[in-house]
Amino acid sequence: MNSKLHCTVGVFAYNEEKNIGKLLDALTRQKLESVVIDEIIVVSSASKDKTDSIVNEWAVKDNRVRLVAEPKRRGKANAINLFLSMVSSELVVIESGDTIPAPDTIELMVSVFRNKRFGMSGGRPMPENSSRTFIGYGVNLLWRLHHRMATITPKLGEMVAFRNIVQSIPGTSAVDEASIEAVIIQAGYELTYVPKAVIHNKGPETITDFIKQRRRIAAGHLWLQTEQQHVVPSQRPG
Repeated sequence: MNSKLHCTVGVFAYNEEKNIGKLLDALTRQKLESVVIDEIIVVSSASKDKTDSIVNEWAVKDNRVRLVAEPKRRGKANAINLFLSMVSSELVVIESGDTIPAPDTIELMVSVFRNKRFGMSGGRPMPENSSRTFIGYGVNLLWRLHHRMATITPKLGEMVAFRNIVQSIPGTSAVDEASIEAVIIQAGYELTYVPKAVIHNKGPETITDFIKQRRRIAAGHLWLQTEQQHVVPSQRPG
């Protein structure tokens, strides 16, 4: 019988009091068969709301949960590096504090690593925005296109799992998942997309926020191409 795969989950939050409790509930209730969650580390970057206290309440209820409170907000890439320095599990899962994984998402994303070719996996983000509004329709269309593209050439985001071989990523990266992709590929591993592993997320709710987000990500991908010599599928004309 195959031994179980062990992972540590990293959650990155800034003022996420509305969602962090629901997220930790979803993580601690994951349906696991071949996977074990050793620890759930929440890196809270100078949160000013009740995020930290909610995490501490969960730490009392489940000893896998741990809060790491950063006194200053230094960006998600630096928060990820701090988290990576604490991980001892063979496998790592990271996600943003504004997402919610489906009950079997971690099992699906982590179990693929029994195949030695794979170094990183990602699930399918599903926005909660209503498609009845103009911006909601745009957000849903974007993620449907993301899904179609990822089924051809994996492009991972929102929540990813990977082998614990990444010591750090550039602290100035605005596209952290893609920066991790670059390290994994350069180490000789393949990426894999797991469409049945659903991650519920919330997209921008105004046109201004939508444009700001897409501009920031596009600039981040151009930076990635120059700094880490990695080109994501959405940058390839084909």
